[in-house]
Amino acid sequence: MPLKLLITDLTQENSCSDVESKLQSAGYKTTLASSLTQWVELALVQHFDAMLCLTDAVPPELSDNLQLIRQAGYDIPLGVLCVGSCHVPEAAEHFQSPWNWADIHAWLGSLTRIKLQKLAVPGDLQQLFLQSLTQAAIELEVASQAGDWQTVKHIVHRLKGNAACFGEGEISALAHELQLLWEEQNIPPQAKQLSSLLVALKTRGA
Repeated sequence: MPLKLLITDLTQENSCSDVESKLQSAGYKTTLASSLTQWVELALVQHFDAMLCLTDAVPPELSDNLQLIRQAGYDIPLGVLCVGSCHVPEAAEHFQSPWNWADIHAWLGSLTRIKLQKLAVPGDLQQLFLQSLTQAAIELEVASQAGDWQTVKHIVHRLKGNAACFGEGEISALAHELQLLWEEQNIPPQAKQLSSLLVALKTRGA
Protein backbone atom coordinates (compact mmCIF):
# COMPACT_ATOMS: atom_id res chain seq x y z
CA MET A 1 0.00 0.00 0.00
CA PRO A 2 1.66 3.30 -1.09
CA LEU A 3 2.05 6.06 1.44
CA LYS A 4 -0.43 8.92 1.18
CA LEU A 5 1.29 12.32 1.37
CA LEU A 6 -0.34 15.70 2.02
CA ILE A 7 1.65 18.60 0.56
CA THR A 8 1.48 22.38 0.73
CA ASP A 9 3.71 24.93 -0.97
CA LEU A 10 4.43 28.15 0.93
CA THR A 11 7.41 29.14 -1.24
CA GLN A 12 7.49 32.21 -3.49
CA GLU A 13 8.90 30.12 -6.35
CA ASN A 14 6.01 27.61 -6.35
CA SER A 15 8.41 24.68 -6.60
CA CYS A 16 5.85 22.08 -5.55
CA SER A 17 5.05 20.77 -9.04
CA ASP A 18 8.53 19.28 -9.42
CA VAL A 19 8.46 17.81 -5.91
CA GLU A 20 5.00 16.32 -6.40
CA SER A 21 6.00 14.85 -9.76
CA LYS A 22 9.06 13.13 -8.29
CA LEU A 23 7.03 11.73 -5.39
CA GLN A 24 4.36 10.38 -7.73
CA SER A 25 7.05 8.84 -9.95
CA ALA A 26 8.38 7.05 -6.86
CA GLY A 27 4.95 5.50 -6.26
CA TYR A 28 3.58 7.77 -3.52
CA LYS A 29 0.01 9.07 -3.57
CA THR A 30 -0.02 12.85 -3.20
CA THR A 31 -2.65 15.43 -2.34
CA LEU A 32 -1.78 19.09 -2.85
CA ALA A 33 -3.38 21.66 -0.55
CA SER A 34 -3.68 25.13 -2.06
CA SER A 35 -3.07 26.92 1.24
CA LEU A 36 -1.86 26.36 4.78
CA THR A 37 -5.45 26.48 6.01
CA GLN A 38 -6.58 23.79 3.57
CA TRP A 39 -3.50 21.71 4.43
CA VAL A 40 -4.54 21.65 8.08
CA GLU A 41 -8.22 21.06 7.30
CA LEU A 42 -7.42 18.06 5.08
CA ALA A 43 -5.11 16.61 7.73
CA LEU A 44 -8.00 16.64 10.22
CA VAL A 45 -10.62 14.99 8.00
CA GLN A 46 -8.67 12.54 5.82
CA HIS A 47 -6.05 9.88 6.45
CA PHE A 48 -2.46 10.70 5.46
CA ASP A 49 0.74 8.88 6.33
CA ALA A 50 2.90 12.02 6.22
CA MET A 51 2.68 15.76 5.66
CA LEU A 52 5.16 17.78 3.60
CA CYS A 53 5.58 21.54 3.71
CA LEU A 54 7.70 23.48 1.20
CA THR A 55 8.68 26.84 2.58
CA ASP A 56 11.18 29.71 2.28
CA ALA A 57 10.83 30.67 5.93
CA VAL A 58 8.65 29.49 8.78
CA PRO A 59 5.39 31.50 8.95
CA PRO A 60 4.30 32.12 12.54
CA GLU A 61 0.96 30.41 11.98
CA LEU A 62 2.59 27.13 10.88
CA SER A 63 3.53 26.00 14.39
CA ASP A 64 0.15 27.10 15.76
CA ASN A 65 -1.72 25.04 13.18
CA LEU A 66 0.50 22.01 13.69
CA GLN A 67 -0.17 22.16 17.42
CA LEU A 68 -3.91 22.11 16.66
CA ILE A 69 -3.41 18.91 14.65
CA ARG A 70 -1.45 17.33 17.52
CA GLN A 71 -4.03 18.42 20.09
CA ALA A 72 -6.74 16.80 17.96
CA GLY A 73 -4.91 13.49 18.38
CA TYR A 74 -3.26 13.24 14.96
CA ASP A 75 0.42 12.33 15.13
CA ILE A 76 1.15 12.66 11.39
CA PRO A 77 4.91 12.82 10.67
CA LEU A 78 5.93 16.17 9.16
CA GLY A 79 8.76 16.74 6.71
CA VAL A 80 9.80 20.30 5.89
CA LEU A 81 11.51 21.07 2.59
CA CYS A 82 13.30 24.39 3.11
CA VAL A 83 14.33 26.57 0.19
CA GLY A 84 16.32 28.66 2.63
CA SER A 85 17.37 27.94 6.19
CA CYS A 86 14.50 27.18 8.56
CA HIS A 87 13.57 25.04 11.51
CA VAL A 88 10.13 23.80 12.56
CA PRO A 89 10.19 22.24 16.07
CA GLU A 90 7.22 19.97 15.27
CA ALA A 91 8.89 18.51 12.18
CA ALA A 92 10.27 14.97 12.12
CA GLU A 93 12.73 15.85 9.33
CA HIS A 94 14.12 18.92 7.56
CA PHE A 95 15.47 18.88 4.01
CA GLN A 96 17.26 21.87 2.50
CA SER A 97 17.36 22.92 -1.14
CA PRO A 98 18.71 21.55 -3.41
CA TRP A 99 16.72 18.49 -2.34
CA ASN A 100 18.61 15.32 -1.62
CA TRP A 101 16.08 12.80 -2.91
CA ALA A 102 17.99 9.85 -1.50
CA ASP A 103 17.48 11.29 1.99
CA ILE A 104 13.81 12.11 1.34
CA HIS A 105 13.08 8.60 0.05
CA ALA A 106 15.00 7.09 2.98
CA TRP A 107 12.83 9.03 5.45
CA LEU A 108 9.61 8.04 3.69
CA GLY A 109 10.85 4.45 3.56
CA SER A 110 11.37 4.49 7.32
CA LEU A 111 7.73 5.56 7.75
CA THR A 112 6.66 2.50 5.78
CA ARG A 113 8.64 0.24 8.10
CA ILE A 114 7.19 1.92 11.18
CA LYS A 115 3.70 1.64 9.70
CA LEU A 116 4.05 -2.11 9.25
CA GLN A 117 5.75 -2.81 12.56
CA LYS A 118 3.71 -4.74 15.11
CA LEU A 119 3.97 -3.45 18.65
CA ALA A 120 5.09 -5.89 21.34
CA VAL A 121 2.21 -6.03 23.81
CA PRO A 122 1.62 -8.29 26.82
CA GLY A 123 -0.70 -11.26 26.31
CA ASP A 124 -3.38 -9.91 28.65
CA LEU A 125 -3.62 -6.65 26.66
CA GLN A 126 -3.81 -8.63 23.43
CA GLN A 127 -6.70 -10.65 24.89
CA LEU A 128 -8.51 -7.52 26.05
CA PHE A 129 -8.19 -6.06 22.57
CA LEU A 130 -9.63 -9.19 20.97
CA GLN A 131 -12.54 -9.08 23.40
CA SER A 132 -13.15 -5.44 22.48
CA LEU A 133 -13.71 -6.42 18.84
CA THR A 134 -17.09 -7.95 19.67
CA GLN A 135 -18.20 -4.68 21.23
CA ALA A 136 -16.86 -2.77 18.22
CA ALA A 137 -18.98 -4.96 15.93
CA ILE A 138 -22.07 -4.20 18.02
CA GLU A 139 -21.35 -0.46 17.96
CA LEU A 140 -20.86 -0.53 14.17
CA GLU A 141 -24.13 -2.35 13.59
CA VAL A 142 -26.09 -0.02 15.89
CA ALA A 143 -24.59 3.09 14.29
CA SER A 144 -25.17 1.85 10.73
CA GLN A 145 -28.78 0.87 11.46
CA ALA A 146 -29.35 4.34 12.91
CA GLY A 147 -27.71 6.00 9.91
CA ASP A 148 -25.09 7.56 12.19
CA TRP A 149 -22.32 7.52 9.60
CA GLN A 150 -20.08 9.92 11.51
CA THR A 151 -19.85 7.36 14.32
CA VAL A 152 -19.30 4.58 11.78
CA LYS A 153 -16.37 6.47 10.26
CA HIS A 154 -14.92 7.16 13.71
CA ILE A 155 -15.06 3.48 14.72
CA VAL A 156 -13.54 2.33 11.42
CA HIS A 157 -10.72 4.88 11.75
CA ARG A 158 -10.03 3.72 15.32
CA LEU A 159 -10.05 0.06 14.32
CA LYS A 160 -7.58 0.61 11.48
CA GLY A 161 -4.90 2.00 13.80
CA ASN A 162 -5.56 -0.21 16.83
CA ALA A 163 -5.76 -3.44 14.82
CA ALA A 164 -2.44 -2.68 13.13
CA CYS A 165 -0.78 -2.14 16.52
CA PHE A 166 -2.06 -5.50 17.79
CA GLY A 167 -1.05 -7.37 14.66
CA GLU A 168 -4.59 -7.84 13.34
CA GLY A 169 -3.65 -7.11 9.75
CA GLU A 170 -6.91 -8.30 8.15
CA ILE A 171 -9.06 -5.99 10.27
CA SER A 172 -6.70 -3.06 9.73
CA ALA A 173 -6.67 -3.65 5.96
CA LEU A 174 -10.47 -3.93 5.75
CA ALA A 175 -10.89 -0.70 7.72
CA HIS A 176 -8.32 1.02 5.52
CA GLU A 177 -10.10 -0.11 2.35
CA LEU A 178 -13.36 1.33 3.65
CA GLN A 179 -11.69 4.67 4.35
CA LEU A 180 -10.23 4.77 0.85
CA LEU A 181 -13.63 3.92 -0.63
CA TRP A 182 -15.37 6.71 1.26
CA GLU A 183 -12.65 9.36 0.94
CA GLU A 184 -10.99 8.85 -2.44
CA GLN A 185 -14.03 7.72 -4.42
CA ASN A 186 -16.34 10.08 -2.53
CA ILE A 187 -18.80 7.26 -1.84
CA PRO A 188 -20.97 7.69 1.29
CA PRO A 189 -20.89 4.83 3.82
CA GLN A 190 -23.46 2.07 3.38
CA ALA A 191 -24.40 -0.80 5.66
CA LYS A 192 -23.56 -3.47 3.07
CA GLN A 193 -20.00 -2.16 2.79
CA LEU A 194 -19.39 -3.10 6.43
CA SER A 195 -20.19 -6.80 6.02
CA SER A 196 -16.62 -8.08 5.56
CA LEU A 197 -15.31 -5.99 8.45
CA LEU A 198 -18.14 -7.13 10.74
CA VAL A 199 -17.44 -10.79 9.92
CA ALA A 200 -13.74 -10.32 10.75
CA LEU A 201 -14.56 -8.52 14.01
CA LYS A 202 -16.96 -11.23 15.15
CA THR A 203 -14.59 -14.03 14.14
CA ARG A 204 -11.55 -12.61 15.94
CA GLY A 205 -13.57 -11.38 18.92
CA ALA A 206 -15.31 -14.70 19.48
